[in-house]
Amino acid sequence: MESALRLFAALTLPEALVDRLVSLQRILDSHWPARSVRWVRREQLHLTLRFYGNVPSEEAPALTEALRVACAGTRPLSLAIAGLGAFPNTRRPRVLWAGVTGDLEPLERLEQRIQSATAAFGDHRDTRSFQPHLTLGRIGGDRERQAAPPPNARWDQIENDLVGSWTATAVHLIRSELDPAGARYTTLGVAPFPGV
Repeated sequence: MESALRLFAALTLPEALVDRLVSLQRILDSHWPARSVRWVRREQLHLTLRFYGNVPSEEAPALTEALRVACAGTRPLSLAIAGLGAFPNTRRPRVLWAGVTGDLEPLERLEQRIQSATAAFGDHRDTRSFQPHLTLGRIGGDRERQAAPPPNARWDQIENDLVGSWTATAVHLIRSELDPAGARYTTLGVAPFPGV
Protein backbone atom coordinates (compact mmCIF):
# COMPACT_ATOMS: atom_id res chain seq x y z
CA MET A 1 0.00 0.00 0.00
CA GLU A 2 1.24 3.45 -0.82
CA SER A 3 1.42 6.08 1.89
CA ALA A 4 -1.77 6.57 3.86
CA LEU A 5 -3.48 9.88 4.54
CA ARG A 6 -5.46 10.61 7.71
CA LEU A 7 -8.72 12.04 6.33
CA PHE A 8 -12.11 13.34 7.40
CA ALA A 9 -15.10 15.05 5.78
CA ALA A 10 -16.38 18.28 7.31
CA LEU A 11 -18.29 21.51 6.92
CA THR A 12 -15.99 24.49 7.32
CA LEU A 13 -16.94 27.77 9.02
CA PRO A 14 -16.54 31.39 7.90
CA GLU A 15 -13.72 33.27 9.60
CA ALA A 16 -16.07 35.68 11.40
CA LEU A 17 -17.82 32.75 13.08
CA VAL A 18 -14.49 31.16 13.99
CA ASP A 19 -13.51 34.50 15.59
CA ARG A 20 -16.65 34.36 17.76
CA LEU A 21 -15.93 30.78 18.80
CA VAL A 22 -12.37 31.71 19.79
CA SER A 23 -13.80 34.57 21.88
CA LEU A 24 -16.17 32.10 23.53
CA GLN A 25 -13.22 29.82 24.31
CA ARG A 26 -11.47 32.75 26.03
CA ILE A 27 -14.56 33.48 28.13
CA LEU A 28 -14.86 29.84 29.16
CA ASP A 29 -11.12 29.58 29.86
CA SER A 30 -11.36 32.39 32.41
CA HIS A 31 -13.79 30.22 34.44
CA TRP A 32 -11.74 27.01 34.50
CA PRO A 33 -8.56 26.27 36.47
CA ALA A 34 -5.41 27.20 34.55
CA ARG A 35 -4.38 24.59 31.95
CA SER A 36 -7.21 22.21 32.87
CA VAL A 37 -8.76 22.49 29.38
CA ARG A 38 -6.92 21.94 26.09
CA TRP A 39 -8.71 24.36 23.77
CA VAL A 40 -9.13 23.44 20.12
CA ARG A 41 -7.06 25.73 17.88
CA ARG A 42 -8.95 28.03 15.54
CA GLU A 43 -7.88 26.17 12.39
CA GLN A 44 -9.40 23.00 13.88
CA LEU A 45 -12.89 24.44 14.43
CA HIS A 46 -15.17 22.68 11.95
CA LEU A 47 -18.19 20.37 11.88
CA THR A 48 -16.97 16.81 11.24
CA LEU A 49 -19.37 14.64 9.25
CA ARG A 50 -17.21 11.53 8.99
CA PHE A 51 -13.73 10.57 10.14
CA TYR A 52 -12.04 8.00 7.89
CA GLY A 53 -8.78 7.41 9.67
CA ASN A 54 -6.05 6.18 7.32
CA VAL A 55 -6.88 6.13 3.59
CA PRO A 56 -4.34 5.06 0.93
CA SER A 57 -3.24 8.23 -0.88
CA GLU A 58 -4.22 6.82 -4.27
CA GLU A 59 -7.84 6.49 -3.06
CA ALA A 60 -8.26 10.19 -2.17
CA PRO A 61 -9.62 11.19 -5.64
CA ALA A 62 -12.20 8.39 -5.54
CA LEU A 63 -13.20 9.43 -2.01
CA THR A 64 -13.67 13.02 -3.21
CA GLU A 65 -15.85 11.77 -6.06
CA ALA A 66 -17.93 9.66 -3.65
CA LEU A 67 -18.46 12.77 -1.53
CA ARG A 68 -19.61 14.68 -4.61
CA VAL A 69 -22.16 11.95 -5.36
CA ALA A 70 -23.39 12.04 -1.75
CA CYS A 71 -23.78 15.84 -1.89
CA ALA A 72 -25.62 15.86 -5.23
CA GLY A 73 -29.08 16.10 -3.67
CA THR A 74 -28.25 18.62 -0.96
CA ARG A 75 -29.25 22.27 -1.03
CA PRO A 76 -27.25 24.86 0.96
CA LEU A 77 -27.81 24.39 4.69
CA SER A 78 -28.70 27.27 7.04
CA LEU A 79 -26.94 26.40 10.29
CA ALA A 80 -26.13 28.19 13.53
CA ILE A 81 -23.91 27.66 16.54
CA ALA A 82 -25.86 27.98 19.78
CA GLY A 83 -25.68 26.51 23.25
CA LEU A 84 -22.97 24.68 25.14
CA GLY A 85 -22.68 21.14 26.32
CA ALA A 86 -20.25 18.44 27.34
CA PHE A 87 -19.61 14.77 26.70
CA PRO A 88 -20.47 12.62 28.52
CA ASN A 89 -22.33 15.27 30.61
CA THR A 90 -21.81 18.67 32.24
CA ARG A 91 -21.26 17.18 35.71
CA ARG A 92 -18.16 15.22 34.65
CA PRO A 93 -17.14 16.75 31.33
CA ARG A 94 -14.42 15.31 29.12
CA VAL A 95 -15.21 17.31 25.98
CA LEU A 96 -16.70 20.82 25.89
CA TRP A 97 -18.73 21.63 22.78
CA ALA A 98 -20.93 24.21 21.09
CA GLY A 99 -24.22 23.00 19.67
CA VAL A 100 -25.45 23.19 16.09
CA THR A 101 -29.01 24.25 15.19
CA GLY A 102 -30.86 25.12 11.99
CA ASP A 103 -31.37 22.71 9.07
CA LEU A 104 -30.66 19.63 11.20
CA GLU A 105 -32.87 17.17 9.33
CA PRO A 106 -31.23 17.89 5.95
CA LEU A 107 -27.84 17.82 7.70
CA GLU A 108 -28.58 14.39 9.17
CA ARG A 109 -29.74 13.11 5.76
CA LEU A 110 -26.50 14.41 4.22
CA GLU A 111 -24.45 12.72 6.93
CA GLN A 112 -26.28 9.43 6.27
CA ARG A 113 -25.68 9.69 2.50
CA ILE A 114 -21.99 10.38 3.15
CA GLN A 115 -21.76 7.39 5.49
CA SER A 116 -23.35 5.17 2.87
CA ALA A 117 -21.43 6.49 -0.15
CA THR A 118 -18.01 6.43 1.55
CA ALA A 119 -18.30 3.37 3.83
CA ALA A 120 -15.58 1.50 1.93
CA PHE A 121 -12.92 4.15 2.63
CA GLY A 122 -10.57 4.32 5.58
CA ASP A 123 -9.77 2.11 8.55
CA HIS A 124 -11.91 3.91 11.15
CA ARG A 125 -15.38 2.59 11.98
CA ASP A 126 -17.48 4.83 14.22
CA THR A 127 -20.55 3.23 15.78
CA ARG A 128 -21.76 6.35 17.59
CA SER A 129 -24.81 8.17 16.30
CA PHE A 130 -24.28 11.54 14.64
CA GLN A 131 -24.58 14.42 17.12
CA PRO A 132 -23.88 17.74 15.36
CA HIS A 133 -21.48 19.80 17.49
CA LEU A 134 -18.20 21.67 17.38
CA THR A 135 -15.59 20.57 19.89
CA LEU A 136 -14.25 23.60 21.78
CA GLY A 137 -11.91 21.91 24.24
CA ARG A 138 -10.96 18.73 26.07
CA ILE A 139 -10.58 18.44 29.82
CA GLY A 140 -7.02 17.57 30.81
CA GLY A 141 -5.90 14.55 32.85
CA ASP A 142 -7.75 12.26 35.24
CA ARG A 143 -7.58 14.70 38.16
CA GLU A 144 -9.27 17.45 36.16
CA ARG A 145 -11.85 15.00 34.76
CA GLN A 146 -12.83 13.83 38.25
CA ALA A 147 -13.56 17.37 39.38
CA ALA A 148 -16.94 18.91 38.68
CA PRO A 149 -16.95 22.11 36.60
CA PRO A 150 -16.04 25.14 38.69
CA PRO A 151 -19.10 26.89 40.17
CA ASN A 152 -18.41 29.98 38.03
CA ALA A 153 -18.24 28.00 34.75
CA ARG A 154 -21.56 29.72 33.87
CA TRP A 155 -23.05 26.80 31.91
CA ASP A 156 -26.55 27.96 32.84
CA GLN A 157 -25.93 31.54 31.70
CA ILE A 158 -24.50 30.87 28.24
CA GLU A 159 -26.13 27.53 27.55
CA ASN A 160 -28.50 28.89 24.90
CA ASP A 161 -26.58 31.89 23.59
CA LEU A 162 -26.44 32.20 19.82
CA VAL A 163 -22.81 32.43 18.69
CA GLY A 164 -23.57 32.99 15.02
CA SER A 165 -24.96 31.46 11.84
CA TRP A 166 -23.70 30.50 8.40
CA THR A 167 -24.77 28.82 5.18
CA ALA A 168 -22.93 25.60 4.41
CA THR A 169 -22.44 25.16 0.66
CA ALA A 170 -19.97 22.27 0.38
CA VAL A 171 -18.34 19.35 2.15
CA HIS A 172 -14.55 19.43 2.38
CA LEU A 173 -12.27 16.39 2.37
CA ILE A 174 -9.51 17.35 4.79
CA ARG A 175 -6.15 15.78 5.53
CA SER A 176 -5.01 15.83 9.15
CA GLU A 177 -1.26 15.64 9.76
CA LEU A 178 -0.40 14.99 13.39
CA ASP A 179 2.30 17.18 14.88
CA PRO A 180 3.50 17.80 18.46
CA ALA A 181 2.23 21.38 18.12
CA GLY A 182 -1.21 20.14 17.01
CA ALA A 183 -2.75 18.70 13.88
CA ARG A 184 -2.27 20.55 10.58
CA TYR A 185 -5.19 20.51 8.14
CA THR A 186 -5.12 20.64 4.35
CA THR A 187 -8.20 20.54 2.12
CA LEU A 188 -7.72 17.87 -0.57
CA GLY A 189 -11.13 18.06 -2.24
CA VAL A 190 -14.45 19.92 -2.20
CA ALA A 191 -17.91 18.52 -2.85
CA PRO A 192 -20.18 21.53 -3.53
CA PHE A 193 -23.93 21.43 -3.12
CA PRO A 194 -25.91 21.86 -6.37
CA GLY A 195 -26.81 25.39 -7.38
CA VAL A 196 -23.91 26.97 -5.50
